[in-house]
Amino acid sequence: MNDSTLDSSAIDRSNILNNQFAVAEIEKKANIEGFLFEGERRLTTQQVADYFEVDIRTIERYVNKYGDELKSNGYELLMGDRLRDLKSRPDINVGTLKNYRTSQLGVFTMKAFLDIAMLLAESQKAKELRKEMLNVVVDVISRRAGGDTKYINQRDDTYIIAAYYNDGYHKSFIDALTKYVDADKAKYPNYTDRIYREIFCENTSEYKRVLDLAKGDKARETMYSEVITAISSFEAGVASYIKDESLKLGRKLTREEVDGIFDNIVSQPTIRPMVDMARMKMASLDMALRRVQHAGIANYALPIDQADFERFLGEKSRELSERINENRDVLKRLKDK
Repeated sequence: MNDSTLDSSAIDRSNILNNQFAVAEIEKKANIEGFLFEGERRLTTQQVADYFEVDIRTIERYVNKYGDELKSNGYELLMGDRLRDLKSRPDINVGTLKNYRTSQLGVFTMKAFLDIAMLLAESQKAKELRKEMLNVVVDVISRRAGGDTKYINQRDDTYIIAAYYNDGYHKSFIDALTKYVDADKAKYPNYTDRIYREIFCENTSEYKRVLDLAKGDKARETMYSEVITAISSFEAGVASYIKDESLKLGRKLTREEVDGIFDNIVSQPTIRPMVDMARMKMASLDMALRRVQHAGIANYALPIDQADFERFLGEKSRELSERINENRDVLKRLKDK
């Protein structure tokens, strides 16, 4: 994401506007005056045009073209009692508004104003604000993630349990390959990569390259809980099929037979929703939080909402070590079962 692509990417714009932590800082840095109305800072269409040093008709043209998006971010037409209330308020300075003989007035919330800033191509001030917005977003995410987004996935409360259960499922998967598959040691990374490719269309080395991980970094420790859970389901299913087929035949399976098991599992309709969810979460969260794109699943990316930003950046999200200490008794009980 960069300032030159914001006008063409609705997902990038939403990921900035839905990041409530970044928006709060952007508002301060932009030094936007506006006026308070109904508990929220607003600007008229004329004030927006004045700020960006463009003709009011330019702003109106963008409102006509991107009306649905701007409305979803707070743009609206005031009319009736609400407009009369605005015009009668002595504490609101909106220039010559009180002299307007209009039955409706377009007003922007701060989010709608920032949305226009990302769309507006004719304004140098809009271009400068876009750059500042991106700088703030990067700074806020990095700062709240502790300086590095590599393990931002671990700030989610569901990560601990997903990772814990995955250890058991992965061990069962490795045991099944060891006991019931007749192939060399390359079978372990090869079939792990096969699972990764089926879920998020990358093998281990490709995943590490996209996230710029070091050689010693463990890929799964950087994955979101939904992705880990999908991997666990695949590993549990493959391990069970391999064991059952080997015991039925009374021998170890060939590589071709194991490939057939993978093909069978992938073709099952019950697996599709889980894979789609994992792809959507990985593509969307990495685009918003790590600012990276997974080419094979890029079309699954969606804007993430305020709840996801709270989940990974909010006050309730904490470092992994803190949550391990808090959940130590729970993990012990799970292990003893």
